[in-house]
Amino acid sequence: MINTSREKITSDNAWEFAECFANLSEKKIALLTARQAMDSDNWNVRYFAVAALGRVDSVDVIPTAMECLGVELAYIVAGQKHTGFDERIYRRLCEILAKRTKKDFGLDPCAWANWWDTARVPHFAPALSVDADAAKKAFAEYQKRAKDGR
Repeated sequence: MINTSREKITSDNAWEFAECFANLSEKKIALLTARQAMDSDNWNVRYFAVAALGRVDSVDVIPTAMECLGVELAYIVAGQKHTGFDERIYRRLCEILAKRTKKDFGLDPCAWANWWDTARVPHFAPALSVDADAAKKAFAEYQKRAKDGR
């Protein structure tokens, strides 16, 4: 249920607004609130924010998904030591990107980032601040954990 009180929208309740506005095809507000929700440390909040991103039927979702990709990979690598391995959010972001871009770089954040360097121009989106070495290391750790299933 959407929060209808006058309290401030936070990263932990923004997914409610993202879901509502995505269902109403109000993509601009849906994208803004979904991105805000992706800053939450709460896995469930990020899960529902990505679900809302998936309902935005537009290429306008690409910049937001790109911005969230590396952040979510970092959550997986850091958080799996405490909560176990769960890649559903990261996989869903990659699926959204593949569907909206008609490109398939799989789960490789470096391939997505390299593509985004030129593809971002028509979206008037800023460059990603990606540490390529850190991304490669995180992706290698991710692949290892995915293979082990933990």
